[in-house]
Amino acid sequence: MNSEPEQEAFIKAFEYLDNTDSDNLSELMQAVGLDPKQDLAFTDASGANLGFQDFSGANLEECVLVSANLKEAGFSRSNLRGANLSKVSSMGADLSAANLTKTNLSGADLTETNLSRADLTGAILWWTHLSGAIMSGADLTGAYLTGVDLTAADLTGAVLTKTNLLGAKLSGAKLSDADLSDADLSRADLTGTDLSGADLSRANLSWAKLTRADLTKTNLTCANLSGADLTGADLTGTYLTGTNLSGADLSRANLSGADLTGTNLSGVGLSRANLSGADLTGTELTGVDLTGADLTGANLIGVDLTGADLTGASLSKIDSKLIKQ
Repeated sequence: MNSEPEQEAFIKAFEYLDNTDSDNLSELMQAVGLDPKQDLAFTDASGANLGFQDFSGANLEECVLVSANLKEAGFSRSNLRGANLSKVSSMGADLSAANLTKTNLSGADLTETNLSRADLTGAILWWTHLSGAIMSGADLTGAYLTGVDLTAADLTGAVLTKTNLLGAKLSGAKLSDADLSDADLSRADLTGTDLSGADLSRANLSWAKLTRADLTKTNLTCANLSGADLTGADLTGTYLTGTNLSGADLSRANLSGADLTGTNLSGVGLSRANLSGADLTGTELTGVDLTGADLTGANLIGVDLTGADLTGASLSKIDSKLIKQ
């Protein structure tokens, strides 16, 4: 929206809407000579009631909608680049394929909002509520998601490279095939999260909670999992070469067929873990608790098991001559 008269007309339209029984802002905007699907850039409509309205394809670049009601509104393919949408309520809104680059969504309620294929590059989502949101294929590269609630959100195939997810709530979320390389997930809650096939290379997962998480065929190369809780997690066929697992708890975890080549597992809890068929070549296992663990057919070439507790462990189909003791 490029002129002051246009902005005033838009504001009059939604103010009138608030005081009538009508719920069609689009018709009111047209009545005052505005096209609701064209240029609304730089407009300040803070606190406006825009619920159930259709702004799909509209230009809302750098508009201010602080604390606005956007419940079930349509913003599909809209341009909201650099807009201020902090503290908005947009439960059930459609923001699919929208441009939200560097948009401020901090403190917003985006519960069950459709953000599939949306561009959220560099967006600010501090303490944003995104539980149950649909974000499959969304691009969140470099986004700020500290403390965000993504419980049960669908992030299948999403791009989260170098994203800050410190302390984020991701329990029950779907992150299969997502790109989380170099992301910060330290102290994040990933309980029961689906991370199958995801790229977590070089990601920081220190002290993260990953109990019962699905990490099958996930790339964790050179990731930091120090102090992480992986009890009962499924890491079948996962790549863990060069991963920092110091102080991590992998008890009852399924690591069958996992690649742990050259990984330092000293001090890691592996009691009752399934390591059958895993590649542990050159792995450091000194003093590790392997009670009840299944190491059937595992590759233990050059592995140092000095002081390891193997009580009740299964070591069948292993050449003991290749083990350092």
